[in-house]
Amino acid sequence: QPELDYGGKRNPDGQGFAAFGQVVKGMDLVKNIQKMNSNDQFLEKIVSIHIELK
Repeated sequence: QPELDYGGKRNPDGQGFAAFGQVVKGMDLVKNIQKMNSNDQFLEKIVSIHIELK
């Protein structure tokens, strides 16, 4: 993955990387995931997301 931060440091601020996309339904679920406990950058519990393409 190319380094997107100035100076080429990998994740220097500890905030992780931006995900690009748009939530069109279920923003309440996204906010609940955001509130979950984390250990540094990773959630303490695994979150599985299943999608259905029509």
